[in-house]
Amino acid sequence: LLPAAVLVLLVLLYNCGFISVKNARSWFFVGSIYSASYKGCHGKVYRIVRPSESRVYLLCFSSQLNNGSVEAELLDKDKNVLVSLKGHENRELFLEQGKKYYLVLRFHSADGAHHFEIR
Repeated sequence: LLPAAVLVLLVLLYNCGFISVKNARSWFFVGSIYSASYKGCHGKVYRIVRPSESRVYLLCFSSQLNNGSVEAELLDKDKNVLVSLKGHENRELFLEQGKKYYLVLRFHSADGAHHFEIR
């Protein structure tokens, strides 16, 4: 009963946007989906984003990589790509309050660090 309760709690926290899910392997990964350092990272990290108000948001992404690549994508509830960011990019995007969006980071043998911000 306890393992089922913990699983339900984790699903609720993920669905509300409080925790990320990491489906990646790496030699070293310190940080979160918003800011991290890593070595030999390959895979994806997911997080649900629910805007507090309907407005145009500025999505800021910057990465400092020695090897590989990292890409940040914001997807709608149907998993359609709304915006894709690489390197040092800023994009404006209208997001609706209460809607569910998926933030996905895709790593391909990446060594370095990144910072992602939604303002």
